[in-house]
Amino acid sequence: MTKLLVTLVCLFIAPAAAYDFSWSPGSGSAPASDAWLSYFNNLDGGKADVQADIKECSQSVPNIWAATFDDGPMDSTNVVLDYFRTAEMKTTFWVIGLNVIQSPDILNKAFKEGHQIGIHSWSHPDLTTLSEAQVVSELVYGAKAIYDVTGKVPKFFRPPYGTMSDSVRTIAAKMGLRAVIWTEDSEDWRYAGTSEMSKVPASFQSWMDQGKSNEISLEHDFKAETVAVVGQCMDIVRKAGKKLVTISECIGEGDAYQNPRLLAFFESGQFAGQSPTPSSSQNYDPAASWPQTTYAASESQSETSYMGIR
Repeated sequence: MTKLLVTLVCLFIAPAAAYDFSWSPGSGSAPASDAWLSYFNNLDGGKADVQADIKECSQSVPNIWAATFDDGPMDSTNVVLDYFRTAEMKTTFWVIGLNVIQSPDILNKAFKEGHQIGIHSWSHPDLTTLSEAQVVSELVYGAKAIYDVTGKVPKFFRPPYGTMSDSVRTIAAKMGLRAVIWTEDSEDWRYAGTSEMSKVPASFQSWMDQGKSNEISLEHDFKAETVAVVGQCMDIVRKAGKKLVTISECIGEGDAYQNPRLLAFFESGQFAGQSPTPSSSQNYDPAASWPQTTYAASESQSETSYMGIR
């Protein structure tokens, strides 16, 4: 009888997925590749459909709210997944490639549960400070990590710190990518490790009291303190009559992963890990390198920074 029970248990336990991240360039920034830049610059004769950054939801569907979470996946991401599973609603995770290769099963879990996955670069640099070749590499390696885990190539990315420029926007468009920023910043990362985490749900309550709707909010799933208030924040939004949705639902897009340009790049054999070195065994904490500066939105500048350092 015991042997039978053991056999049945084994049959119902799915084996852990095996991932090959031998292409990883290591725990630092992504190495620049002039060849990759040339590939995308020459794709379709260098043409690109450069679109404005997405900063809010469509107004065609009322009472929706796109909650988004940056900088995972990490063990703490499971707290967010547990909440949304119980609520039977979906969200969007903007993931860092370095963290994906350390916690691939958590990313796969989020994807299989129907949440949207977007690129948040490989190592979380300010893309506006990099060369075009470096920007390409940061986005390629970030996309590759997601692709190897989910089998999908996103068509949306969130620039670290929310900083964008015409140059980054154009090269990203050549890669089939469009930037998604945010309208409401919880600043949860700022209060982690302090006694002021209550300011995060207070911000959500303030937004609801102001009658805000169809917005994109920013939180982080990389610290125990930030995810501890997620349930309270999301309950505030739901009690205000809002439905929590993914970014694709927010803007009325049917497919978050239809990116033929990046997919063709990976299938062409152009991708090759550049002298990979062993990766760090620890998750990458982008907050460790965040500048203590707050950026203000400015539509009139060609180098545009949006509401924060994320």
